[in-house]
Amino acid sequence: MEKLRLDRLLASTGAWSRREVKLLVRQGRVLADGSPVASAEEKFDPSAVVLTVDGAPVLWERYTYVMLHKPAGYLSATSDGRGQTVLDLLTPELRRRNLFPVGRLDKDTEGLLLLTNDGPLAHALLGQFGSLSAVFNASPEQLQQVPGISEHAAVLLHAIPALGRRYFIDQTRQEKILNSTERCGAYLIPYFFGAREEQVYLLSLDAKCKVLDCRMLSRGSVNAAEISVRRIVETALAVNATSVVLAHNHTSGIALPSREDEATTRRLETALDAVGIQLVDHIIVADNDFVSMADSGFFQNR
Repeated sequence: MEKLRLDRLLASTGAWSRREVKLLVRQGRVLADGSPVASAEEKFDPSAVVLTVDGAPVLWERYTYVMLHKPAGYLSATSDGRGQTVLDLLTPELRRRNLFPVGRLDKDTEGLLLLTNDGPLAHALLGQFGSLSAVFNASPEQLQQVPGISEHAAVLLHAIPALGRRYFIDQTRQEKILNSTERCGAYLIPYFFGAREEQVYLLSLDAKCKVLDCRMLSRGSVNAAEISVRRIVETALAVNATSVVLAHNHTSGIALPSREDEATTRRLETALDAVGIQLVDHIIVADNDFVSMADSGFFQNR
């Protein structure tokens, strides 16, 4: 590995500025293999020397990779006079590492972002796949075709959507009373985060709209997910649900009900009504948005 100037090397960890490193060196607090460093401009191979500051070993990595959940209201940029950027969400130490977002999300959109200071890798990933979402949707085998992506890194990148989905689900579980379309939609969207195929979930509620259960019932191809009316009824009865919300995703990115969706909803409504359970909504999710069939007046047109 090439040798790096000490001030730049230590500053790249984010723990100190280059000015602070120079002061530490003058005070004799920086050691290289146990001996005081004479100058902050002295060069070292970080893989071949043990550096310490005040007796603590320096943990140095050439590149940093951060997965960040971007809330709405932040810009996917390193600096912008129009408002806060995703870098404002980082700790001071990470902000010193010259990180930048790989790809972008709109200001009012929330979701996962990859931040790094590895310019060549970011360029290679976007050059190969075109967008961050396409990177996450790629198979480990496809990811390994990108120079610099090891087998372990490919597996981790491929697992990020599932990890993100679990995180978002855990966050939404704090909302227990779902007495509005907005709350139901916000609760259900994380279940479809990063889904590469169509899935069907059943959300079961009690008489006070408290969540009793939310589980996947079927998983289909990218074109359609088979919905078993019998299984839905049995699942709702098993948890003593008073009402249920059906939810599935459209991998096309268009959250509009198809004629097949409408027909299935009618069959399910009839079957549930026969056992005293109300189907209050059928929510269709696409990307980070959803459409409520209840809000569209579907259940009023009996």
